[in-house]
Amino acid sequence: MLRFDDHEAPLGIAEIRVEQEKGIEIAAPTLIYHYVTDHQYRPPDYFIDAVLRQVRKISP
Repeated sequence: MLRFDDHEAPLGIAEIRVEQEKGIEIAAPTLIYHYVTDHQYRPPDYFIDAVLRQVRKISP
């Protein structure tokens, strides 16, 4: 379970999908959060880049 402020989100029952290039999506299980924070997993650079691009699109 992911807790952020007053919100909770279950992990492992969904996917994170981001656009790598026009028309190409990449996906990871929501458990990727657990892998990164608890097991020091580092996703491939292309995944990190795609996530950061997506965040920049939706951030004010």
